[in-house]
Amino acid sequence: MKRTILLSVAVLVFVVLVAFKSNKNRDQFDSKYFDGNWTYRSLHNAPAETPFANLEFATAVMRFKKHTGDSIFGILDMGPGYALNLKGKITTCNETTTFYIEGSGVPNSNTANWEYDYQGYIVPKWKNGIQQADACVGSVIRSKPHGNAKAGQTASFYLVRQ
Repeated sequence: MKRTILLSVAVLVFVVLVAFKSNKNRDQFDSKYFDGNWTYRSLHNAPAETPFANLEFATAVMRFKKHTGDSIFGILDMGPGYALNLKGKITTCNETTTFYIEGSGVPNSNTANWEYDYQGYIVPKWKNGIQQADACVGSVIRSKPHGNAKAGQTASFYLVRQ
């Protein structure tokens, strides 16, 4: 009887450990996913009657080149003299990968003292989707005022891998 109980407990512990390891692996994300260039588009969060052509907030390229564990680093390139340094964290929970990125202006440039925060998630691929590109969606906020631009301005954004 003692052997049966001990064997049952050992099997139960083994099953729990395998399940824990499998869930842990599922909730880890390879930050290399972001490596490369992404087309960035953001749109004002405006009322439905606003013509689509009037919704553009920003157009740029996000270039991610470095990663360590759950951290990513890169540049938001808006054209000559306009860039933000990017640093962020990636989190995966229940098979959903989210990210938080801080964008800060480049010293001694047109973007000196700019600060923006980006929060988003990776769009999952459709099982039967055709020619799906890697994509992310989210929200951006101007965290610090610059020029006539007030802090607190928000927009929705999307990223598509180039």
